[in-house]
Amino acid sequence: MTTKDLSKDPVKSLMIIVSDMISRTDPGIKILREFISREKDLYILYSGNEFTIALSFYLLMKSLMFRKKIFIEEIERFSLFMAPYDEGFEPSLIIISSEENYKKIFRYIPSLVFTGHEILMIRPKTDHEIMYKEMITSIDIEEKDNYDLYLIYLLLGAGIDYIKKISSSPRVERLYREIHSLADLIKDLYEKYGETLHKISNLLNQDLYLDIISTPSAKIFAEIIRKIRERNKLKADILVLDYFEEKFVRKDSYTIVVYTEVEKQMISEIIGRSVLYKKDKLIDLYLNTDPLISPLYFALLAKFLERICANISIKDHTKLL
Repeated sequence: MTTKDLSKDPVKSLMIIVSDMISRTDPGIKILREFISREKDLYILYSGNEFTIALSFYLLMKSLMFRKKIFIEEIERFSLFMAPYDEGFEPSLIIISSEENYKKIFRYIPSLVFTGHEILMIRPKTDHEIMYKEMITSIDIEEKDNYDLYLIYLLLGAGIDYIKKISSSPRVERLYREIHSLADLIKDLYEKYGETLHKISNLLNQDLYLDIISTPSAKIFAEIIRKIRERNKLKADILVLDYFEEKFVRKDSYTIVVYTEVEKQMISEIIGRSVLYKKDKLIDLYLNTDPLISPLYFALLAKFLERICANISIKDHTKLL
């Protein structure tokens, strides 16, 4: 099947991506699972735009694993204000990097190594050597176009595998089955949300005011919408809702709201009356799934949306010819 054919069939396209992802991340999942199993406390470190993915991993571990202390922190703050003073109690560190912030994170590695911390770094595959690489465990993700999807799957997959080994429960068993049969769920995912995704895609190339209201777990989907708009030289404003912070939306804009079922009450309280005045300009996308792995599903929906928009672009280009 050619690239053009795949763009016309988002289900087959994504099934191929997910099947490839599952096989290619398996070695990294084993490395990360072993690192998590060490006796020390665990800090998850991030910088900038990787917060949402780091938070997803943190919430999974914090919610389901009670035998280990888990923390999340910006790498800058940890390196400057915590690492120099935790002598004798050095936690293990999982550093989550991306292509955008890799150089920024890189400069903190020496101080973390010399303060005696065990480090596992997840990063995009690059030609740059890791400083003190013999003292650091590294997982390199080669897939540039689907980096965030691979990263989320790697983190959640390793976390669920480890938790199942030490303290299984009905919820953990269900999450384990779900994440290990992900490729089989792609068709159902598209059948359930495809119509809404097509409605969203129809807005993305139009010159109109567009607001995206997102909970933290759905931010990866909101960011994809913004990137598609930017490629079309159009603007979209993203409001990421904190759980105790009120936001307002413009009455004259089209609005896309993305969240999980358990956040429905929070969404309705925060958006308030403003959306009641523009029901015809509101697209509501929510996932009825376990919130601990919802970022993975939002990442998959984002990939669907990219392919739908690519297919529309191909059709538009054909019309011009």
